[in-house]
Amino acid sequence: MDIDVNHISLNDLVIDSHWDNLSLNFIFGNMLDNENITFAKVDYESENLWVWQPKPTSYNLSSAVYHVLNKDQSTSASWMGWSMVWHIPVAPRIKHFIWLCLHNRLSTTAFLHRLNLGPDNYCIFCGLWRETVDHLFSYCSSTQRVWQYINHREHLNINLSNGFSSGEWVFDFQYSRYSLAIIAAGAWFIWTSRCNAIFNNSSPNYSAIASKAIAHAREYSNSFSDPIGKRIILSNFSKADGQFIFTHATSNDSMQVRSIGFFIVDAYYRISLAGCISQPMDNNLSGILLALEVALQSALDSQMQVQHIFTDHANTLDLIENPNQYLLWRFQAQIFNINFLLDMFTRPKIHQIPRHWMKPAAILAYLGFRHRSLNLFLYGRDLPYWVMKYFHLNDFNF
Repeated sequence: MDIDVNHISLNDLVIDSHWDNLSLNFIFGNMLDNENITFAKVDYESENLWVWQPKPTSYNLSSAVYHVLNKDQSTSASWMGWSMVWHIPVAPRIKHFIWLCLHNRLSTTAFLHRLNLGPDNYCIFCGLWRETVDHLFSYCSSTQRVWQYINHREHLNINLSNGFSSGEWVFDFQYSRYSLAIIAAGAWFIWTSRCNAIFNNSSPNYSAIASKAIAHAREYSNSFSDPIGKRIILSNFSKADGQFIFTHATSNDSMQVRSIGFFIVDAYYRISLAGCISQPMDNNLSGILLALEVALQSALDSQMQVQHIFTDHANTLDLIENPNQYLLWRFQAQIFNINFLLDMFTRPKIHQIPRHWMKPAAILAYLGFRHRSLNLFLYGRDLPYWVMKYFHLNDFNF
């Protein structure tokens, strides 16, 4: 070309808001689609952006895409629904997939076309409308059959008429955690079926998509720990029954160390106090009694009223109230102190429950192997993430 392209401006190629075909042909030759260019119009009033902005030569295509995506000044980052999205009981890859959908960043043909990365094709399922997130998961007549199958099989009322990308379904009070899991899994398997139809030329099976979504939601809902600890309180006690103590003791014979863990929860399933400690096994202390003694003393120091105690060790009450001569001789000081503490709380009732009903206390006991002095975690502060996870899985909160 006999022209200095470094000094050409866009206005040199436009006449009366339309492209100048003569100037374009002079610069680019006869390879342009003159028919489409003739009908195109330049809009000076609305905001116009380069899709691939001029960058130094060190920038590659991926960095340009990243730059464009991050120029979006939307307020979606402050949306309160994100915390709920990450707690939907589905696989992590599905959570990330939902995150892309709600950010309108899913690689639909409409999204890729906006980035000049492909044609703006119609929906692969119905062939009638552009493939957007809302169309694919909410309005497509073909994929609506998936939600109809799910509603029929699970006796639900999933209705995404307000669109999918808005995220309103995340906040809909009629949807339980299980329903949210099915919606998320259903959208994921619709997407995978769409990709298989495009890249593998496979025909979608809408009934199978619904079955996969239901199976996934059931698997991940059941994989979470059953909140038995919460249900013990919910099913057997009233709101006036005050604070509840859960205690557990364990030992490591190779290390010759015993460790205890405990937590205190109110009738609203809120953790008020948690703690752990380990001690050598060569002293005259019982791990079972130590767990109870430390928990009671911590509750007393924090001025908490305790009315019920849960332990997973058999015969704990006999150790305190009816010890044999051997136990009385060996643990006399410890038993005396526990009885004193129980009297301070007007003798709270002691209940024996299985270990898996009080998993957070067992996890705290495991954590206690690292601590030779008493570590208290007020209202859950400073607890490691992997410990906090077990409280949340058992439906306790802070």
